[in-house]
Amino acid sequence: MISTVRLRMRMLALAALAIAVAATAPFAAAQESGATPGSRLLDKGTFLISLRGKLLGRENFAIDVAGDSMVVRATSIVSHRIDGVDQQVKKLLNMTVSRDDYALRNYLSNERVGGHERIRGISLSSDTVFTIFKEVDGRGIGTAYPMPPGRVYVLESQLYTLMYYIALSLHSQPFDVRPINIVTLADRDTTAEAQVARLPSEPLRWGGKSVTASHLQFRQEPLVFDLWLDRQGRLLLMTHTGTGLRIEREAATTTPRPRTPAAAKSPSKPG
Repeated sequence: MISTVRLRMRMLALAALAIAVAATAPFAAAQESGATPGSRLLDKGTFLISLRGKLLGRENFAIDVAGDSMVVRATSIVSHRIDGVDQQVKKLLNMTVSRDDYALRNYLSNERVGGHERIRGISLSSDTVFTIFKEVDGRGIGTAYPMPPGRVYVLESQLYTLMYYIALSLHSQPFDVRPINIVTLADRDTTAEAQVARLPSEPLRWGGKSVTASHLQFRQEPLVFDLWLDRQGRLLLMTHTGTGLRIEREAATTTPRPRTPAAAKSPSKPG
């Protein structure tokens, strides 16, 4: 950590992010239109979120290419039991990365539950520093961190599209096991290395038919997720065996094929 600055006004907390995301659609407009104006849709769909066989919620997502950027958006609504009361947790995601090398450009999420609002964001101050902004009900802080070498990915609870994005960016690259840098946004933010392993492809029953699915495994102890993707790199299924968590793409009559931009050469450093 480099520094922590308390921001007492909401606009100050979000000023840098407002500039960074000015080119992307607002959350509501993005959900209504299904794509950022002037962009090309790569993929969109819905993930069904279940735990030990019980459906908890849904996450709608869309991935677009706009100019030299890729825009990743999602809306997640999941039911949780909080303090003995069943409540809906709604999360919105808007993340922009480089189309060519998947480098993170900015990140913004919004969570609403029980009448409270939490905003999290990441802004790149330079090539060597990034800042995490966190705000709850209008009060927040910004904390600067040194940028780790290589590509940086972001994870946040109840936003499974972020895991799909990791898989999409890696599925066409040849590797057995490779390290990646993860920034995890939570009550206590962390930056750490994780690993993605490529396991043998296998048949998967999805959408009423059998498909040959590539199998990736995300490992960041004690967290281990298994992901199955089709030949175009679409995430079909993700599971966490220890808890019985299951995230499955809802089968649709017509779904646009994702067209992954040409992948950059794998860096020698973690990323």
